[in-house]
Amino acid sequence: REVRPATALSTKKTGVPPCFAFNGPLLRSSSFAASRFVRGQHANCRSRPLLSNVKCNQNDEWEQFVVDLQSGICKEAEAADGQSTFIIDRWDRGQGKGYGITRVLEGGSLWEKAACSVSVVKGELTKDRAAAMSSRGRDAKAGQSYSAAACSLVFHSASPMVPTFRADVRHFQIDGGAGWYGGGADLTPYYLFDEDAVAFHAFYKGICDKHDDKAYDEYKAWCDRYFFIPARNEHRGVGGIFFDDLQELPCGGDALPFVKEVAL
Repeated sequence: REVRPATALSTKKTGVPPCFAFNGPLLRSSSFAASRFVRGQHANCRSRPLLSNVKCNQNDEWEQFVVDLQSGICKEAEAADGQSTFIIDRWDRGQGKGYGITRVLEGGSLWEKAACSVSVVKGELTKDRAAAMSSRGRDAKAGQSYSAAACSLVFHSASPMVPTFRADVRHFQIDGGAGWYGGGADLTPYYLFDEDAVAFHAFYKGICDKHDDKAYDEYKAWCDRYFFIPARNEHRGVGGIFFDDLQELPCGGDALPFVKEVAL
């Protein structure tokens, strides 16, 4: 069985998306328990009571959504690991300006290190931040109040044969204006098993296609651009999906159900 370093990614034009363009046969190791968790066991939590009844909108309910999301992910990860548990670190900016919850698991049987964080921040736009938003077409002015809430994670497995998984979802809103979403998910293997890359992309393509048949191509290409490393002339890992400044999908549909499913 051929096992290749992840740096041996092929970028030949084979008629399939760049991150699928591998030369070797589709191989799979039975030790890929963490990959199964990422796209299998955790995917099942959509139907579980912990998350299935969570409602979310563009304000306070989104904040509650990411807090409950974090709890659900960490509960699933602990169950999959079976040995270690998450240490919880809470912080508060004070004066109603926000708070955060950082959960870290180390030295597990499945996860060498796994971190899942929630941050909820409120404040006023600085001149530089307002200018950056305006350059992207947002109606933003220095001094305007804003709120933001996000959940992000990075999971490193105990085995080098299992890829690192990174994902996040976030929402940003300026008071008195419409909010927008960002997020995505990507996979970085140390040793490349083609089947994992194909299955990973197929999983997120399925989510995209469910909501908008143009979304996957757009968000995958966005991810490829975002994680391109010019100094090495290569992409980081095997990519995934990435989106930002999202108020609606390419077809014009509501972005929230899509972002929520990416998160769950």
